[in-house]
Amino acid sequence: MDIGHGQTSQAQLSEVVFRQSPLPWLISIGLSVITYVFLREEIQSPWLLYWLIAQVSLGCLRLLFYVLQFRRSDKTRDLRVARSVNGATVFVAGLLWGALTIFLAMGLSSFGQTFTYLMLAGITSGGLTAYGARRDYYLAFITPILLPLITWSLYRQDTYYLLLSLLL
Repeated sequence: MDIGHGQTSQAQLSEVVFRQSPLPWLISIGLSVITYVFLREEIQSPWLLYWLIAQVSLGCLRLLFYVLQFRRSDKTRDLRVARSVNGATVFVAGLLWGALTIFLAMGLSSFGQTFTYLMLAGITSGGLTAYGARRDYYLAFITPILLPLITWSLYRQDTYYLLLSLLL
């Protein structure tokens, strides 16, 4: 595979992303738990727990699919299906992380808001490492994270939030 000289196909890049995905998925599960722990005292709604359950479930389903796909022999392995499923779950993961923005409307403290902004900015940065081989995967991941956060920042109609939206 020759990534540096433009000879790599989209299929090969997809396979690279899929093969390196288990570690980012595990990290995402861990960061979801950390997010829940830090925000659960401030968010008096069961939706944060539902969000955590959805995050952990998605991560576990992705890992299970990965294991099932790569337990097959090379002859029975269908990487087209793996690429399609991986691409779809990348977008769903972005949607779930972007949904964290909803909790900003629940009266989070300054710490809670800062934590949420930093977590989402960090997640999008980490997504570059996980999905950078495929620009479309990366955009499918970060767009549903950043658009709600930028929209929320603009909605606040405050100079500092405006600046945050520009940074994002």
